[in-house]
Amino acid sequence: MRPGVHLAVFLFVLRGVVELAPPGFVTHRLALLALATGGLAFCTWSLRALRTDRGLLSAPWHRSALLASRAAFVLFGPGAVADVLGGVAAATLLVTGTAHTFIAAILLALTAVILRSMVRIALLTDTARRLGITPVHSDRVRATAFRTINALATITWSAATLRGFSLLDPLLAGLRRAFDWTFSIGEFTVDPGNILIFGVVIWLSFKLATLVEFLLTVQLVPRVGVPRGVPEAVSRLTRYVVIALGAVVASAAAGFDVSNVTIIVGALAVGVGFGLQNIVNNFVSGLILLFERPIRVGDTLELGGTGGRVEKIGMRASIVRTRDGAEIIVPNARLISEDVTNWTLTHDRRRIVIPVGIAYGTEPERAAGLIVGVARASEDVDERPEPTCLFAGFGESSLDFRLYAWIAASMFLEVSSALRVAIAHALEEAGIEIPFPQRDLHLRSADPQAVPWTGLPREPEDPRGS
Repeated sequence: MRPGVHLAVFLFVLRGVVELAPPGFVTHRLALLALATGGLAFCTWSLRALRTDRGLLSAPWHRSALLASRAAFVLFGPGAVADVLGGVAAATLLVTGTAHTFIAAILLALTAVILRSMVRIALLTDTARRLGITPVHSDRVRATAFRTINALATITWSAATLRGFSLLDPLLAGLRRAFDWTFSIGEFTVDPGNILIFGVVIWLSFKLATLVEFLLTVQLVPRVGVPRGVPEAVSRLTRYVVIALGAVVASAAAGFDVSNVTIIVGALAVGVGFGLQNIVNNFVSGLILLFERPIRVGDTLELGGTGGRVEKIGMRASIVRTRDGAEIIVPNARLISEDVTNWTLTHDRRRIVIPVGIAYGTEPERAAGLIVGVARASEDVDERPEPTCLFAGFGESSLDFRLYAWIAASMFLEVSSALRVAIAHALEEAGIEIPFPQRDLHLRSADPQAVPWTGLPREPEDPRGS
């Protein structure tokens, strides 16, 4: 971006010369012409560079830079022509305004690059690690910081552009007049200024609630040592409180009459009666989940044949992530009203049952000892309660045993598979057969053409037979 810095300095100097030159003199017009010529030269170079190296900027910024360069070329050209033909006022407005816009854009782009780099570097420091920002929340913090930087840069550039073309003061004056204008509908008065204040305060309350929730979840509550699920409940309830207080402050700042609360409550009651029952039901169910905590963030659930891990308990619905990576959105009312299996409500242990069949003729005590020994040798199996192997019954093709062991619920599939593999190897080394289903087939009659395939002697044909 070094050419951009040189251009900003060059345009700034030429713009200063235009402002210092006395209006109406030849020096003023020559300075305007030099500023317009320099701007046209830069626009030509910028367009060529952007078309040649498309990887210089990201796709949105590349399109914006192309559009800005073309718009500046269109403005610098008529400005130079107007200056040559004697339209000094129009040339001054077009050329100086465009130059002011270009200078502001370059400086803000450089500032944004520096700030984004500072954010990236800050997220790699030990302080960020101690604060718990990295590595889980670094992407979220980086994206939020980048959006804030881009938004501030865009707002500042827009204001600088309006000021460069002498449009900022008239626009602000028009906005003041628009916000000072009110109209009444019966006894109800509408004030655009109050509506704007209300909207801004509500927006700020949501942003503040998100920040407070993030700080509580990442920093404060986890360090207190509270049970699992409490940090999410505290942060979520704090978010609701902050939003509610923001609504009260917004109403007071907008001059809202408290006596009109009854009207709003009545309107909400009508809305609930006609079509908001499910929304209110899910919201209240979400509050019950947060206070009672039968289901917490991080729990492993089974609901309607679908299992997964709870990722978030929201205002209306909760998000459950399955083992396949899919995210299921479950309404909160369903978690309250239906039967839900929570594998990690009071503990994170789970009992597994592994059926094992061995061939007839094997000593049952020996087989049971081998199976239990495999379970006891595994580091993932709990010692208390200790694993057991029971003789379940006499099967059609095998002696049926059942291995019972307690393991971590999060490793259910992995440990079950490892135990089955280890049992198979242990029985094979001990010379114990794991039989497969067998059937005896008795043929009472057969097709004569199939007899040679069996290798049996052919019976003599009966000439009296049909």
